[in-house]
Amino acid sequence: MSEKSEEPSEDEESELAKLFKAFDEASDEGDVERSQQLSLQVWAAMAREMEAQPEPLCLAEWRKADECESASDWDGAEAAFKRAIAAEEAEGKLSWQGQRYLALFYSSLERDEEAMRSILKAAELARQAQVSLWITGVQQQEAALHLKRGDVETARSRLDEALEAASDEKHLKSVVVGLRLMKVECNLASGELDTAAKELDDLWPQVEPWRDAPMSAGFQNALAEWWRARALYWEAREQEEAAVEAWRQAVHYRRIIAQAPQLEGPYKFKRLALALRALGRALQRTGSPLAAHAFTESRSLLRSIGLPETAGE
Repeated sequence: MSEKSEEPSEDEESELAKLFKAFDEASDEGDVERSQQLSLQVWAAMAREMEAQPEPLCLAEWRKADECESASDWDGAEAAFKRAIAAEEAEGKLSWQGQRYLALFYSSLERDEEAMRSILKAAELARQAQVSLWITGVQQQEAALHLKRGDVETARSRLDEALEAASDEKHLKSVVVGLRLMKVECNLASGELDTAAKELDDLWPQVEPWRDAPMSAGFQNALAEWWRARALYWEAREQEEAAVEAWRQAVHYRRIIAQAPQLEGPYKFKRLALALRALGRALQRTGSPLAAHAFTESRSLLRSIGLPETAGE
């Protein structure tokens, strides 16, 4: 998990607000270097606030869940997530974030029905709070589960709700790109290839400037997802060589994200493993002997985080 923090104090909130404003301005101006510097300052400010306050019980349990996940102790992680939710509820807080983390945990283990129950609860709580950031995050997660089920129309509906919630939030620009890329995946799933291609072309100018900004994890993720969507598009067009190159790019950005110190937990490694598997299959279709290397690395990564080699199938 990442970004687990309580509400900042008034002084720190003022500092964070200024940093977010400066980050938005730098992003709008296309100043990637300045944006990266400000991103690091935001993380540092959040860390100072966490150190200055007693650790809430829910945060301690999230930390325990992280430790259990890193050790592949899935029973321990599940129990810690549930204790964190109980701690939030005991303090009279909306436990949307705990439910969302629990849904991510279940999804990583392919326990999709349990993931759906948790994310639906998180969505209900986020709507009660009427906080754009909360709504956006849970709706994107719910849409991914619907898409995995093959329910394209429900996925689109949730993505539209998330996009509406994020429309006035400048610091969610990379999130908005991710939502639009998921809509591209909906287009591909329903055979709307021309629409998907146009949307990918429209989105490229928003992600391309961040190619050399490894500390901007949000945009690195957007780049990985853009290339993943492009690869799926080329596969739908049966352009295998183009698909291979797109998957290579997706793997490249997944490697960068896997090395990001601000992102904790095994999820970033699972996503890299899945991208490597997809690259291996694309290489296999072209008859390339390099497919075996991609498959071997993918399986090794999954084993290293305690997941079966068939995870994500």
